[in-house]
Amino acid sequence: MKLRFTILFVVLSLTGFSQWEKLSTPTNSPLFSLSFFDSNNGMVGGTGGTLLITEDAGQTWWTPMNCPQEDFYAVYMLNPQIMFIGGTNLYRTGDGGETWTMVSDMTSPRSISFSDPMTGKCTSVSGIYETTDGGFTWTEIPSAGTAIYETVQTFEDTDITMGNIGGMVTYSAVGKRTSEGEWYDFDVMSYPNSYAWTACSFPTPDTGYVFFNQYNHWVPSAHNQFLRFTNFVLSTNPFNDLVWFFSYEIINDTIPDYMTSVHFVNNNTGYATGEQGSLYYTANGGTSWKVDYSGTSVLTSMQFINDNLAFAVGYDGTVLKHDVSTRVENNELNSFTIYPNPASGHCIINDTRDAASIEILSTSGQLIRSIKGTSEDTIEISACDLKAGLYIIKITTTDNRVKAAKLMIK
Repeated sequence: MKLRFTILFVVLSLTGFSQWEKLSTPTNSPLFSLSFFDSNNGMVGGTGGTLLITEDAGQTWWTPMNCPQEDFYAVYMLNPQIMFIGGTNLYRTGDGGETWTMVSDMTSPRSISFSDPMTGKCTSVSGIYETTDGGFTWTEIPSAGTAIYETVQTFEDTDITMGNIGGMVTYSAVGKRTSEGEWYDFDVMSYPNSYAWTACSFPTPDTGYVFFNQYNHWVPSAHNQFLRFTNFVLSTNPFNDLVWFFSYEIINDTIPDYMTSVHFVNNNTGYATGEQGSLYYTANGGTSWKVDYSGTSVLTSMQFINDNLAFAVGYDGTVLKHDVSTRVENNELNSFTIYPNPASGHCIINDTRDAASIEILSTSGQLIRSIKGTSEDTIEISACDLKAGLYIIKITTTDNRVKAAKLMIK
């Protein structure tokens, strides 16, 4: 049975037209996890059996009636019919969420990732597990020690996981990476310190962006770091064990927040969520960060569906959506002119001779109209059907540059 809720988008913040929208949800529960199969189909999970599924990018949600009433720290949508939820144990549905079956008694799953419809990995409090039959059965991968791995990223022929291990008075980061299907630990001496891992993003198997916190007697402190890992080499350590050696660089030693998730679109552009309720953005590889969204609820997790579309979740039923393709930085604004501006009937856009596409966007990032590119120096557009208000005119050039300017409709 599907209970459906009609939702309206609410714009919560506007920072340089980099728009994160807060989507209304039928819950105030803390949300810990999310997974989107594509731009429309996704799911979010939280405390007390909170599980919401959307088929229209968060405009409406429905909640399964038969799922376990547990805290869901991990969810994964393999496709709109096959989904996984990690509560006390791991559960699977093959009918779009109508019924759920426990497929593993692993303890408290934390992260799920599939490289293809049959092959997947899952980290949990009890260890790392693998499936080769689409998630019907899971086999534990031998892993010594008491480390808890909480994230896993799957590439074509490489898997990477990170987490923490408890020590005498604090936590320390640990990591593993595969080579030809076998797991090997990150070299402990390759880390710059014994700080705890809080969030990581590996755009490629050989480059990782990682946040650390200097825990003080198992309690997070105010000292947060941001590092980059590179130059991974599998070699033998002094104890004759094969481990992954790597290089590190401390990019920023004064991060103002305890970061909970991070994603890098490329080596320069990255996003991160924090416990203070803010979402951060960097355009220089993490050297500096600015607040891209400011809220009051702890943000816990984030996912990029592609390089253009992202969602984030947090406490108080928070779900945020951002279409990164509509980002307009201040130095991109007014890179061409529009006249008259304000306009009421028609207006002229100049400097359009290299335009591959011209788009009219709302300030929330919604595409209002798309216009075919032209080789002419100017183009006339009709504004008769546009409601009064502020819009963004975005030009994507034939060499993939983006230019944008504001248009006011009277």
